[in-house]
Amino acid sequence: MINLGRRRFLQIGGSGLLLPDYLELLARSGRKAPPSGGFGQAKSCIILFAWGGLSHLDSIDPKPDADSKTRGVFRPIPTSVPGIQVSEHMPKFAKTMKEWTIVRSVHHNAPSHRSGAYWNLTGHEPPNLNGNWPASRSDWPFLGSMVWEALGDGHGPIPGTVSLPYEIYDGGDANGQDAGFLGQRRDPTVMQPDPKGVSFYDGKSPSSGQIDLSLPPDLPKLRLRARHSLLGKLEKSQFPRNRSEQEYAQTLAREKAFDLLLSPEAQAAFEAK
Repeated sequence: MINLGRRRFLQIGGSGLLLPDYLELLARSGRKAPPSGGFGQAKSCIILFAWGGLSHLDSIDPKPDADSKTRGVFRPIPTSVPGIQVSEHMPKFAKTMKEWTIVRSVHHNAPSHRSGAYWNLTGHEPPNLNGNWPASRSDWPFLGSMVWEALGDGHGPIPGTVSLPYEIYDGGDANGQDAGFLGQRRDPTVMQPDPKGVSFYDGKSPSSGQIDLSLPPDLPKLRLRARHSLLGKLEKSQFPRNRSEQEYAQTLAREKAFDLLLSPEAQAAFEAK
C-alpha cells in the first residue's frame, strides 16, 4: 500500500487521480512507490452502497434550521459529536458519531442511477451521463478491484474483494461492479450470505451463489485435497503454460474456490455471527 499523508491523499482524490493513476505516473517517472505504513492498522475496507441513494434529509442532514419546505420531516437528535445532528430514527448511529466522518462536499451531475452508480463505484466520470450503456471490459474497475490490484494476491485463502449480496441490475448489469479493464482475475467474488433472518430485494437483481462452505458427508477434506492435487497434476501435463486471460481467470477462480472450501480461516471469515 502506498504511504500518503492525509493531506496529500485528499489532494490526489480531489483532483480525480485514483490509485491506478498514481501508480502509472510513478512508473512513467521511474520513481518507486513509498513504503507502506501510512494507513494505520486497517486491514480491510467495507463499502456500503445505497442503490438509488440515501435521503440526506431523513438521515444525516435533517436541516432543522431551514424553512418547512426544505427541512426534513423527522425530528433531529444530537450525536456524540457536539454540533452534529441526525434523524430521530438513527439513535444508535448518533452514539457512534465519533467513529464517523461526514463528507458534505461530494457531488456529481449524473442524472441517472446507472451513471451515478458508476461514478460512485469507480471514482470516474461515466462515458454516458444520461442513459444506460452495456457494461464492458473497457469500464473503469470497481474500487475493491483497484485495491486488490494495488496490493496483489497476498490475501491467503480470502478473495481480494467480495461483493454482497447480489449484482446490481437496472436495464442490464450496472456498470462499475466488476474489474473492468483489469480483467476477470480481479472481479469481485459475488456471494449471498446465509438467508436466515435476512430480507432480500426481490426485484430485478439476479440472485447469486450462497456462501455455503460445508462439504457433503461423502466428501471429507482429505479426499477433496487429493482431488485438488490430481487436478493440478493433470493440468500441468496437458495444458500449455501460456494461457489466455480468460483461462487464467477461470483457473484463479477455481483455486480460490478450493481455498474457501479447505481453509478454516476462510470458513471462519464467512461464518454468520
